[in-house]
Amino acid sequence: MAQDTTPTRQSLFDDAQGVITGPGLIVLFRHCASLGGIGILAVYLQDNTLLRAGWVQLGFDILLFGLALLVMAPLLLVLH
Repeated sequence: MAQDTTPTRQSLFDDAQGVITGPGLIVLFRHCASLGGIGILAVYLQDNTLLRAGWVQLGFDILLFGLALLVMAPLLLVLH
């Protein structure tokens, strides 16, 4: 019986995306560029305050995922 390796390949592909995306974003920030949205705000705050762009982005991501958890958790309980 043959085993399906699709989940393993997908996992490796996901890891590779993270390895490529992280340095790409660092290069963008070092050249005062961004992909838009919160990145523009992060670079602006880094240039005009003592806040670092990475910390601003991380804080926004934590806030976003926290709000999503508050919204999705009750919905998942109802659907489950």
